[in-house]
Amino acid sequence: MGLAPSCQSCDHEEVKPVEPIEAIETTEDAIESNLGADHENDAPQMLKVRVDAEDRTVSKIKRGHLLERKLTIDKEIMRAVPLSRTLRGVGRLWRRSPLDMPVEQKLKLWNRSCPVEEYEVFFSHTWHTAGLWKFLSLSLQLSFFQILLWWLVSVVLVQVLFFAGVLPQYARDWLADLQGYKAQLPRCIWTVFLGPPVSVLAFFSAPYLHLRRGEKFCFLDCACIHQADATLMERGIYGLGGFLKTSKELRILWSPPYFSRLWCVFEVAAYRMANPHGKITVKPLFVEVMVIVLWLGSSSGIALWASLRAFTGSVNILVVFLILVPFLVGFHMLRKACQQKQQLIADLRTFDLQAVECRVDFDKKFVHAAITEWYGGPEAFTEYVRGPLRRELEARHFERVPFVYSLILATPLISYALASFVSLVKAGAPANIILSYFFCALLGMFTCYATVLAQLSLFLCDRFAHPLRPGVFFELVQTFLTFVVFALVVFGGMMLGSTAYRASFFWSLAYFLLVATLSFLTHGGAELLWHHFAAAVAFRTFTRPGVEPPAPAAPAIEVSNQI
Repeated sequence: MGLAPSCQSCDHEEVKPVEPIEAIETTEDAIESNLGADHENDAPQMLKVRVDAEDRTVSKIKRGHLLERKLTIDKEIMRAVPLSRTLRGVGRLWRRSPLDMPVEQKLKLWNRSCPVEEYEVFFSHTWHTAGLWKFLSLSLQLSFFQILLWWLVSVVLVQVLFFAGVLPQYARDWLADLQGYKAQLPRCIWTVFLGPPVSVLAFFSAPYLHLRRGEKFCFLDCACIHQADATLMERGIYGLGGFLKTSKELRILWSPPYFSRLWCVFEVAAYRMANPHGKITVKPLFVEVMVIVLWLGSSSGIALWASLRAFTGSVNILVVFLILVPFLVGFHMLRKACQQKQQLIADLRTFDLQAVECRVDFDKKFVHAAITEWYGGPEAFTEYVRGPLRRELEARHFERVPFVYSLILATPLISYALASFVSLVKAGAPANIILSYFFCALLGMFTCYATVLAQLSLFLCDRFAHPLRPGVFFELVQTFLTFVVFALVVFGGMMLGSTAYRASFFWSLAYFLLVATLSFLTHGGAELLWHHFAAAVAFRTFTRPGVEPPAPAAPAIEVSNQI
């Protein structure tokens, strides 16, 4: 594939002149016009230059060739940047547009990329969306394994040191009353306070520690299109179709303005036409952002709860309210994000190519000419977006929180339960007590059931996303009532689990199997079982004499939340 060898010198590669190709050599007219004002256009960000009238005329003539070479691959200027490198400096490449940079920094952008023969990922996004959300989304997709690993190592290490007597108790004794076993046990809750900072450190360090072997080399317009050389820049802009043709995956970083930008629409249209068997993945930015918000809320709430229970032995109503505030804020933000998701489906249902925004007339003619050639006309492409594309997105419907994200949300609860489990082991509790707590509380309530609750929160927020009545007050009331339903399910399941591990090992194991099954079904297990059942029925049907199997379907567009 030529990726690794050509990218070994990314850090120190000098800018090398590239010989222009006459068929697509153009001058600065389109570059200047593409700038518009501020960030009004989503074509790759460009540098203003001055040209004379003769150069403008020549450029317009030569640019006509571009309309006949929309999918031509210009390998001389194909460059990619490692995904992890785009996230360094808190996502500096995503957060700051080249339009806001001095010329010296624009020249450095080209050196961040390196020559390639194909792209593993082509990022399609709009500069109208804040780069911070893209950084948070991509960083969590990149670092989730490292977050879980670092958290697990830290909490296990702390409990081992406590078990060995190296760390102090740092909490009041736990009054255990399980299946007739009553004891006052020492408990170490250091893990509740240590886990979150370690996870945050893992999140921000992942772009610097990511292994090169598993690195993805991607197309990001600001680094892979020259920002200071006018000719190379124009070749890059109007060679996007060729870049898409060599990309294994088109990854759409979806946000509300996405389908209102003409260049974004062009990238979707070009990729499906140039790469009919390629993979299109829609990544709604709100998913990871909401996971981070809910995780911060749960971490702060559990830490406050654990502190008060450990040092005072009781929690009053005011404290419970303060603990729930972070959860309520996260719940409300999740509801608003689900409104955006539903708006995406509604926008696709009423999509009109003629209404998509583009400030530059030449760009608009270029994109419309390409779509007309590929799909037969603007009307046919509009019907494609409203029909097949919308149905594929609706079929997936962003229904699930990825299991790894559910585990991250459960880490504060697991840290708290692990402290109680180690206390039982250290005190020499009977084996049936230890096993009951391990299966029912640690694995059942605080791991499997917590992942089920993550799915339930998304389901409720999506189901009741649309405001029943307009107004901020009614929006907040609707969020509160939705959260009350969620809280009732939470406390109901926790009370059931608490009763089970206090009753017997049999009921503890039964509760664990129940919530483990629910976790499996809610994280794709139900869909997997249904597909296997449908495949078995189809196999039996089409193996009958005289029945022909159906033609293979076109590649589906994935609405995925895992990298």
